[in-house]
Order: sequence, then structure tokens, then C-alpha cells
Amino acid sequence: LPYALLMGAIASATAPAATVAIVQSLRAQGKFIDYLYGVVALDDAGAVILFGITFAVASGMIGGGVDPVVAETVVGAGAEAGHGANGASLVLHAVAEVGLSLVVGIVSGLLIHFASRKKSNANEVLIVSLGILFVTTAIAIVFKLSPLLTNMAAGAVIINLSPQNHRIFRFLEPFTPPIYALFFVIAGTELRPAILAQTEILLLGGVYIIARAIGKYGGVYLGATISKVEPEIKNNLGICMLPQAGVAIGLVLLIQASPLMSGLAPEAVRIIDTMVNIILFSVFVNEIIGPPLSKLAIIRGNKMEA
Repeated sequence: LPYALLMGAIASATAPAATVAIVQSLRAQGKFIDYLYGVVALDDAGAVILFGITFAVASGMIGGGVDPVVAETVVGAGAEAGHGANGASLVLHAVAEVGLSLVVGIVSGLLIHFASRKKSNANEVLIVSLGILFVTTAIAIVFKLSPLLTNMAAGAVIINLSPQNHRIFRFLEPFTPPIYALFFVIAGTELRPAILAQTEILLLGGVYIIARAIGKYGGVYLGATISKVEPEIKNNLGICMLPQAGVAIGLVLLIQASPLMSGLAPEAVRIIDTMVNIILFSVFVNEIIGPPLSKLAIIRGNKMEA
């Protein structure tokens, strides 16, 4: 059950970079795109929050012999996981730490906004922004908060405070390709091709991919039905949720780097390794089939010419 909970939490993440790249390549605008951006942004923020709470609970379920700082890797206050804390207290601690992560991120976003709004030199804006982001990330790590959620909150605050802040992201854009490349390289070191050759892994991975696709499309379709949006949006928006990369890989690497791995029995470590490979296999498949399907869905949903 705890491993399934972790896989389910990671499955909720979508690849925003793929979505943005497709929209920009199509130069698409309109109501469908507004819905798409909103759902993707909320999806990833929700995925990080869900993973933080799930990781704290799963750490307590996986083993009582886990190092006390295990659950603190993502949301900090799950430290009692190794000392028999009940599920309710783990969830409450996790929610509290998620809240603190959001507060730190909001403060960081405000600092970047006020420190850079009167600066016109690109290098000055870049140095100020990166400096505050590095300090924010360090604070999140030291106090066992979620660096992912903290920086997502900072980005949300920055972009919504002023249209002028779009320039900050333009200045940071050149850093994206090498960081993404390193991201995938590091993730690739965890992928064991020998395991993927096993029939069991391929079967489980296939079921995981199909179940995730059904959940993604079905959830968005249900929400769109309740919201009574246009049929074009309702029928196509869920397809755009299939790509899976950055956030999912980041959460996988968080599991691999956590003290949880060093405090478990060999059998539990083997299960987690298998789980990680299934998720990476899912990322591999979804990044191949997801973007083309998303492009088709955007064209149809936004009523564009192919």
C-alpha cells in the first residue's frame, strides 16, 4: 500500500514544459489555452502537495526502523514516522510543513519582485533573482521543507504581481536546457534496462501507464462536465495531461536521495527500485506518445487548422 500511494501521488504530475512548448510552437491562444495553463499549473502544485503528505504517511507505513529524519526529506515534520506516530499526526505535520513551504515561497517571490522591479539591467535582475532563489532553496533544505513547492510558490507570486516580471523568466530561460538535460541524465542513472526486460515490470508499467491515462482524462472530463464548459474543451483537455517528465522525475530523485533508502531492509529497497523503474518507464513512454497527442488535442480543442 505505501508504495502504491507513492506511485499514485507521482502519477498525478504533468509535464508543464512539454505543454508550454507545444502551445508556443502552435502560437495558440484562446479559452482552451487559458484552461490548459490553469489546469497544468494547479495539477503540478497539487502533485507536489499530495506527494509531500503521501511521503510522510508512506514513510511511517514502510517501516518502524526508518531513520527519524526520513519523513522530513519532503515535508519535515514527519520525523516521528520512525517512532510509531499514527497516520493522523503524520498528515497534520505534513500539512503544516506544506503550509510553511508555501509561506517561504510567497516571501521569496515578494522579495524578488521588490528587489528587481526598479532595475533595468538584465545582469542585475538575474543576479538578484538567482541569489534570492538559492537562499530560499537553502532555507527550505535546512528546515526540511519542500524546495519544489517553495520555488513553485515563489514563481506563482512573481508572475502574478506584475506583467513586468515576465522579463525575469526571460532572463532565466537560457538556464533551462542544460538543467533539463542534467535532470534527465541523473534520472537515467536510476533506470536499469535489465529490469525493464522482465515481463513483470513491463506488465506493471503498462498497467500504470494506462491507469494514469484513464485517471488523468477521466478526472479532467468529470471536472469539465461539472463546470459545464464547451464540448471541445471537455473532450480534449484531459488528453493534454498525458505528458510526464520534470516534476515526476524530481519526485523520483527525492525518494532515491532520501534517508529512507538507507534505513530499509533489502526487500523494501528492491521494491522501491522496481517502483522507480516503473515510473521512469512511464515517463519514457508518456514523453514519446504524450506530446503528439497533446498537440492534436490543442488543435481540436482550440478549433485551429492542423
